[in-house]
Amino acid sequence: MTIAPRFDSAEPQIVALMTEAEATTAERDIIATGNRLRSLLVEFYERRGWAALGYASWRGWASARLGESERSAYRELTAGMVERELLTHGSNLGEIPERQLRPLAPLRNDPNAMHETWDRANAIAAESGKPRTAAHVAQAVAEHALENEPLSAFEEQIAADVQRAQQRNALTSQESADWYTPAWCIASVRQVLGSIALDPASSELANRTVGAARIFTAEDDGLSQSWKAHTVFLNPPYNGDAAAWCEKAQHEYRAGHADTLMLLVFAKLGYQWFEEMFDAYPTCLIRQRIRFVRPDGNDEGQAKHASAFVYIGPNPALFRTVFGAHGRVFLPTEGRV
Repeated sequence: MTIAPRFDSAEPQIVALMTEAEATTAERDIIATGNRLRSLLVEFYERRGWAALGYASWRGWASARLGESERSAYRELTAGMVERELLTHGSNLGEIPERQLRPLAPLRNDPNAMHETWDRANAIAAESGKPRTAAHVAQAVAEHALENEPLSAFEEQIAADVQRAQQRNALTSQESADWYTPAWCIASVRQVLGSIALDPASSELANRTVGAARIFTAEDDGLSQSWKAHTVFLNPPYNGDAAAWCEKAQHEYRAGHADTLMLLVFAKLGYQWFEEMFDAYPTCLIRQRIRFVRPDGNDEGQAKHASAFVYIGPNPALFRTVFGAHGRVFLPTEGRV
């Protein structure tokens, strides 16, 4: 679920207000056009076209007039606000894909941080030898969060490890069976859990990035252990045992051994183990297939399956807020939590 930005706060009027005739024309163009949509939306919002048509707010106009396109309009308007801040001479609104601008939205009130993060995203793309993608931008935003959030001495060491590893170490574990995940996931998981007390399917190398207070390695056999911990993060090994790990996670929660758990798994719609969790717990289906990396840094590639984060705990609203930026969040069937 994407949370719409708040655009209705009172602001000093520094641009000429639209006349009714201008607003009517602009409204028609917004509904009809595709390639100029972002620019038209920004103008319509800033020059208060919605007010010229008798609406009390931008939100009221969008809800009444755009129908199913309302969510897309919010995204494009937000993208337009961000893109305008990043524009260089000769550039036009609409040139940068909306998905690449979306991760920068939280930095709108800090233009310097936005520009620095954008420059970092371009540098990450250049280092990879590939065109800039939304994943590069999200990684740069995650780095910015790690650099600017107050950290404990332990967390500072983790952040240093993340930087030295160039974001290629993983949330997950068990080198022979698992793939490492990109660093943009790290900040979001920590936002929800606060800290990670236990990673029951980990390794010493993986935990340099995860920073769990306690881990179970392949030798420990996490499936046979009790997961007594306040917070648990699990990215099970991709060796066909996902159902067993997910069943174990739910058992540990129901037994009161773990207060909050987050799972990163393949989105296996149609598989009983995944459907049961999807019905019972808040789930985020990640928009893009995650590009996993082997422990040696080679064989980077897009996963063959979509991924999902599953939240098992007492604060689904926080999970929805944080992960709504990464995909579609579905709340469980009423009464199933």
